[in-house]
Amino acid sequence: MTDQLRNVPVVLPTGAPARRRRGLFPHYQWATWLYWVCLVVTGFSMLLTARQDALLTPEGLGIGVLLAALVTLLLTAIIRRLDLFEDEPGPLLLAAYAWGFVAAPTIVVVANDHLISALERVGLASWSAALAGPTDEELIKVLGVVLVLYAGRAHVTRPLNGLVYGAMVGLGFEVSENISYIVQGAIMDPNSDAVGALQVGLSRVLVGFGAHVMFSAIAGFGVAYALTAFRISVARRIGVALGAYLLAWALHFAWNAPEIFLSSSEAGVFASVFLKYVVLILAFVLVFRYARSIDHHWFETVLADQPADVVTPGEMEALRSVHARRAVRKAARRAGGAAESRRLADLQEAQLRLATLLGIYPDGSPPVEVQKQVVHEIRSRLTVPVEVQA
Repeated sequence: MTDQLRNVPVVLPTGAPARRRRGLFPHYQWATWLYWVCLVVTGFSMLLTARQDALLTPEGLGIGVLLAALVTLLLTAIIRRLDLFEDEPGPLLLAAYAWGFVAAPTIVVVANDHLISALERVGLASWSAALAGPTDEELIKVLGVVLVLYAGRAHVTRPLNGLVYGAMVGLGFEVSENISYIVQGAIMDPNSDAVGALQVGLSRVLVGFGAHVMFSAIAGFGVAYALTAFRISVARRIGVALGAYLLAWALHFAWNAPEIFLSSSEAGVFASVFLKYVVLILAFVLVFRYARSIDHHWFETVLADQPADVVTPGEMEALRSVHARRAVRKAARRAGGAAESRRLADLQEAQLRLATLLGIYPDGSPPVEVQKQVVHEIRSRLTVPVEVQA
């Protein structure tokens, strides 16, 4: 997430701005209509289920919703910090979350029943969770990512966008799934709905925290790579998208798979879960670092030929990370006070906006020149020169 940055213009792939609209959900798009049809139909089904749960165990449902809200707030804050150069539009983030929370689990419940029954008939009952879960859950979640990316395609210009929206789909799915398990735990506890709900809820939150977020983020990266890497061959773009999806599937499969290498004791189970979680985190970090390297290359490319009165090499280096931006603002505060720090923050915001505009329009076009004037005006108000180290 950008630091102190709001309302950054969207970036469209160079050479195709005229075909894109700025609205979050232009109504002519097929993806928009398909998204809303699926969301409304599945939402009605979910409301019926929620009503039944509220009648059976209001305590269990309440605890589930409370834990879901806490997890959502925490992970959303983390997810929104993944993109260094722009804030993703809130409505699109909400749309991704809603797909994961409402549409995906409702469809998956039906698909899981049929797929598990088919696997049991062929003697794969012990592997049904490992095979069914990744197969239908990842497919339905990535379908939501595709719909959100297409519906808001004017705002999707880099693979990291897909990673962020995929993470939000996974977050919605994870907390929705947790609620259903918590409700079942409350119903099954012979003594207290609250105790059963808390036991299941805490175990679901603590074991595999953010797993679905990472599964879907990896798959979402692949989808956005295929949609935005215009200078790469179609075959490679499809290959990356397919590879990312298969990686998400394999990680999910490994997570659900029965343990065959370690003992079934508590220590063995703990070691197995720990190892799987470490592998999942490492895979996510590798994909995320690759996506961020693409972002850095994009940023350096669009600002590469700008003169020093627009952005200096040191300022470009500082803009590459939130930590560096804060460091130079702290230096400005020490040298010229809080007002100087705020002016430098305004300059950083204006430079980031210029970068996004240079991704849409050629250098010298009216929108770019207007933004350069904004940069010059803010720079002229700086009262204390701040030396920025490259």
